[in-house]
Amino acid sequence: MRRLIFLFSVLALVAFGLPPSTQAIMSSLDCTAMQASTSSTGNGNLCPVSGYSTLTMQVAGTFAALTVVNFEATVDGKNFVALPCFRMPLHTNVNNAYAAGVYTCLVRGFARARARISVAGTSVTVAGIALDSTAIGTNAF
Repeated sequence: MRRLIFLFSVLALVAFGLPPSTQAIMSSLDCTAMQASTSSTGNGNLCPVSGYSTLTMQVAGTFAALTVVNFEATVDGKNFVALPCFRMPLHTNVNNAYAAGVYTCLVRGFARARARISVAGTSVTVAGIALDSTAIGTNAF
Protein backbone atom coordinates (compact mmCIF):
# COMPACT_ATOMS: atom_id res chain seq x y z
CA MET A 1 0.00 0.00 0.00
CA ARG A 2 2.83 2.41 0.83
CA ARG A 3 4.40 1.76 -2.57
CA LEU A 4 1.11 2.52 -4.26
CA ILE A 5 0.71 5.82 -2.39
CA PHE A 6 4.31 6.75 -3.20
CA LEU A 7 3.77 5.88 -6.87
CA PHE A 8 0.62 8.05 -7.05
CA SER A 9 2.44 10.91 -5.33
CA VAL A 10 5.28 10.80 -7.84
CA LEU A 11 2.85 10.59 -10.74
CA ALA A 12 0.91 13.58 -9.38
CA LEU A 13 4.12 15.65 -9.13
CA VAL A 14 5.07 14.73 -12.68
CA ALA A 15 1.60 15.43 -14.05
CA PHE A 16 0.83 18.65 -12.13
CA GLY A 17 4.27 19.99 -11.27
CA LEU A 18 5.61 21.18 -7.95
CA PRO A 19 3.44 23.08 -5.49
CA PRO A 20 3.23 26.82 -6.36
CA SER A 21 5.43 27.96 -3.45
CA THR A 22 8.41 25.96 -4.77
CA GLN A 23 8.25 26.91 -8.44
CA ALA A 24 10.37 29.79 -9.69
CA ILE A 25 10.41 32.00 -12.74
CA MET A 26 13.87 33.05 -13.87
CA SER A 27 14.40 35.67 -16.52
CA SER A 28 17.57 37.45 -17.58
CA LEU A 29 18.70 40.36 -19.73
CA ASP A 30 22.16 40.55 -21.29
CA CYS A 31 23.85 43.98 -21.04
CA THR A 32 27.28 43.05 -22.37
CA ALA A 33 28.43 46.48 -23.61
CA MET A 34 27.79 48.83 -20.69
CA GLN A 35 31.35 50.11 -21.17
CA ALA A 36 33.37 48.72 -24.09
CA SER A 37 37.15 49.04 -23.70
CA THR A 38 37.07 52.72 -22.96
CA SER A 39 39.83 54.78 -21.38
CA SER A 40 37.83 58.00 -21.06
CA THR A 41 35.13 59.27 -18.73
CA GLY A 42 31.53 58.76 -19.79
CA ASN A 43 28.11 57.36 -19.01
CA GLY A 44 28.37 54.26 -21.17
CA ASN A 45 25.34 52.35 -22.40
CA LEU A 46 22.17 52.02 -20.34
CA CYS A 47 20.84 48.65 -19.25
CA PRO A 48 17.00 48.52 -19.11
CA VAL A 49 16.47 46.87 -15.72
CA SER A 50 12.73 47.47 -15.27
CA GLY A 51 11.19 44.25 -13.94
CA TYR A 52 14.51 42.79 -12.77
CA SER A 53 15.75 42.50 -9.19
CA THR A 54 19.54 42.36 -9.53
CA LEU A 55 22.21 43.46 -11.99
CA THR A 56 25.54 41.68 -11.84
CA MET A 57 28.41 43.47 -13.59
CA GLN A 58 31.88 42.27 -14.38
CA VAL A 59 34.40 45.10 -14.46
CA ALA A 60 37.57 44.24 -16.37
CA GLY A 61 40.71 46.22 -17.02
CA THR A 62 44.23 46.73 -15.77
CA PHE A 63 43.46 49.59 -13.35
CA ALA A 64 47.15 50.55 -13.53
CA ALA A 65 46.13 54.17 -12.96
CA LEU A 66 43.23 55.41 -10.85
CA THR A 67 39.93 54.52 -12.54
CA VAL A 68 36.52 54.87 -10.91
CA VAL A 69 33.37 53.14 -12.17
CA ASN A 70 30.16 54.43 -10.54
CA PHE A 71 27.13 52.11 -10.40
CA GLU A 72 23.99 54.20 -10.90
CA ALA A 73 20.29 53.81 -11.74
CA THR A 74 17.30 55.96 -12.62
CA VAL A 75 13.54 55.80 -12.42
CA ASP A 76 12.74 58.70 -14.77
CA GLY A 77 15.63 58.32 -17.24
CA LYS A 78 17.20 61.65 -16.24
CA ASN A 79 18.15 61.67 -12.57
CA PHE A 80 20.62 58.96 -11.57
CA VAL A 81 21.40 57.81 -8.03
CA ALA A 82 24.06 55.51 -6.62
CA LEU A 83 23.11 51.83 -6.59
CA PRO A 84 23.53 49.64 -3.50
CA CYS A 85 25.96 46.95 -4.62
CA PHE A 86 28.33 44.43 -3.15
CA ARG A 87 31.59 43.06 -4.47
CA MET A 88 31.81 39.33 -5.01
CA PRO A 89 33.09 37.19 -3.32
CA LEU A 90 33.98 39.57 -0.50
CA HIS A 91 30.40 40.84 -0.04
CA THR A 92 31.75 44.32 0.59
CA ASN A 93 29.11 47.07 0.22
CA VAL A 94 30.10 49.50 -2.55
CA ASN A 95 28.65 52.15 -4.86
CA ASN A 96 31.64 52.20 -7.21
CA ALA A 97 34.59 50.13 -8.36
CA TYR A 98 38.26 50.97 -8.08
CA ALA A 99 39.40 47.52 -9.23
CA ALA A 100 38.42 44.74 -11.59
CA GLY A 101 35.87 42.32 -10.19
CA VAL A 102 32.27 41.17 -10.10
CA TYR A 103 29.67 43.42 -8.50
CA THR A 104 25.99 42.67 -7.82
CA CYS A 105 23.56 45.57 -7.45
CA LEU A 106 19.93 45.74 -6.35
CA VAL A 107 17.87 47.28 -9.19
CA ARG A 108 14.27 46.41 -8.27
CA GLY A 109 12.09 49.46 -8.92
CA PHE A 110 14.51 51.19 -11.29
CA ALA A 111 14.04 51.66 -15.05
CA ARG A 112 17.66 51.82 -16.23
CA ALA A 113 21.14 51.30 -14.82
CA ARG A 114 24.60 52.34 -15.95
CA ALA A 115 28.27 51.95 -15.09
CA ARG A 116 29.54 55.53 -15.40
CA ILE A 117 33.28 56.12 -15.51
CA SER A 118 33.98 59.28 -13.53
CA VAL A 119 37.78 58.99 -13.40
CA ALA A 120 39.57 57.32 -16.31
CA GLY A 121 43.10 56.06 -16.07
CA THR A 122 43.22 52.86 -18.11
CA SER A 123 40.98 50.93 -20.48
CA VAL A 124 37.90 49.47 -18.76
CA THR A 125 35.16 47.10 -19.94
CA VAL A 126 31.90 46.54 -18.06
CA ALA A 127 29.49 43.74 -18.95
CA GLY A 128 26.31 43.02 -17.07
CA ILE A 129 23.39 40.65 -16.74
CA ALA A 130 20.10 41.55 -15.09
CA LEU A 131 18.26 38.74 -13.32
CA ASP A 132 14.85 38.27 -11.80
CA SER A 133 14.03 35.20 -9.79
CA THR A 134 10.60 35.41 -8.24
CA ALA A 135 8.93 32.45 -6.59
CA ILE A 136 5.31 31.92 -7.62
CA GLY A 137 2.94 32.10 -4.68
CA THR A 138 5.51 33.59 -2.30
CA ASN A 139 7.06 36.98 -1.66
CA ALA A 140 10.70 36.64 -2.73
CA PHE A 141 11.78 39.81 -0.87
